[in-house]
Amino acid sequence: MKQEIQELLQEKICDYCETYIIEGSSCSSTYVCEGSHCEDATNKYEDDMDKILVLDIETTGFLKEGGSIVEIGIVELNVETGETKIIFDSLCRERILTARHREEPFGWIFRNSDLTVEEVRNAPDFDDIKAQVQAIISSYPLGATAFNKPFDFDFLKDRGLKFPKELGCLMRLSTPICKLPNQNGYGSYKWPTAEEAFNHFFPEIEYTEKHRGADDAEHEAMIAAKLYGMDILKV
Repeated sequence: MKQEIQELLQEKICDYCETYIIEGSSCSSTYVCEGSHCEDATNKYEDDMDKILVLDIETTGFLKEGGSIVEIGIVELNVETGETKIIFDSLCRERILTARHREEPFGWIFRNSDLTVEEVRNAPDFDDIKAQVQAIISSYPLGATAFNKPFDFDFLKDRGLKFPKELGCLMRLSTPICKLPNQNGYGSYKWPTAEEAFNHFFPEIEYTEKHRGADDAEHEAMIAAKLYGMDILKV
């Protein structure tokens, strides 16, 4: 493994990187250093041990109906400080996307956000960004999550992406905290939307969900920070 990566990157890999990064299944070019920078590599690795990912995708419909992914946003959250950073924000176009994705039962995203069909037509091919997305996911050993995680993760898994470590679903973890009445008459609370959960945790901040990947993921990461601080989100 060490020799293969050295040949690929044309750089030397120090003993620290080999032992604690590559063999720890968290290989990333960001950890590769020459001997004089081993301390920097150590600090980088230890710093990342406080960080998780929050993902949000936008689609034209449900997975079982043949929906197509049109946008991916990924936000890094430092669970100890609450600091968030957008690290991936891209539209994408899948080959299954056709004109029918603008109409019912598809097309919800185009009717409920500022995203346009024309923007998606001109977006990069999903297959061209897939490896980059996988590299990001794989480089965060503490794991990843999403709001309504089964929706986002099932889509991405269906497209061949892998999640080495999955954290709890933010929507389901927020449900007993928000305590929104179930309008269907069931005894349990209803699952909150991301907007409802955010407004519960941050009533002082005016927020309307944009249904755009990175913006949604950033606000959902703030929800994750609250849940972590309450010892509800386990990392």
